[in-house]
Amino acid sequence: MLPSIDLGFVEVGSTTFFWIIGILMTVPFYSFFAPKVGISRPLGVLVGLLIVILEAFGAKILFFIENPSSLGDGVSWLGGFSLFGVFLFTPFFLVLVALFLKRDALSFLDYYAPGILLELAFYRVGCTLAGCCQGIYVGWGISDGRRDGLFPVQPVEILLDLALFLFLLFLILRKDAFARKGLLLGATFLGYGVIRFGLEFLRERTSLFWGLSLSHIWALLTFLAGAVLLFLSLRRGRRRGGGGEKPPLPGTGR
Repeated sequence: MLPSIDLGFVEVGSTTFFWIIGILMTVPFYSFFAPKVGISRPLGVLVGLLIVILEAFGAKILFFIENPSSLGDGVSWLGGFSLFGVFLFTPFFLVLVALFLKRDALSFLDYYAPGILLELAFYRVGCTLAGCCQGIYVGWGISDGRRDGLFPVQPVEILLDLALFLFLLFLILRKDAFARKGLLLGATFLGYGVIRFGLEFLRERTSLFWGLSLSHIWALLTFLAGAVLLFLSLRRGRRRGGGGEKPPLPGTGR
């Protein structure tokens, strides 16, 4: 296990270190695709950094909702995040940013969505090294520094998050997915909801009812939001594709 990383001049936690790596990887993504939502690439860097800050803010809000007693704990203000807050709260903040920049809100949310997956994948690298968010005991797998034989739930999520990110990147590069408003946002939410809902059964958790944890509830809400967005996006696309002008009749001169 590697709970912290010594940089020579300062020692930082592994999750923080790899979260920063994820940010450094994600901001160029936002900069490169900034013209897709009508902003310049330099402004895309600033917007990307703002998005990361708002994501952390959303994750912190949900953490305090889940752990209200931590509000009076000064340590929790520096650490402690609930990653589903990135999905449940950040979009509302970004709608305000889009309105401030006078950009279409749904296109702006499409722009923001895929980068979440890249950032969270690196965050989970830190989780793996720190031994947190560990999987259930299965008799084989990895160690959290105290026990061996735990299901490698963090590495599996890393691979699935990256696979979903690469799929969305393919849609952007080959299919111009930004042209279908809500497609990228819906696919990101639906895909991540499925990933987390399934993996929660393999992670140590406190069951609320029917063997489901609080994270299962957040995953289900994320999935449902994504399913609705994806359905509306695909339906809108079909209407556009089938709503064109009918071909002229022979001899009408049209």
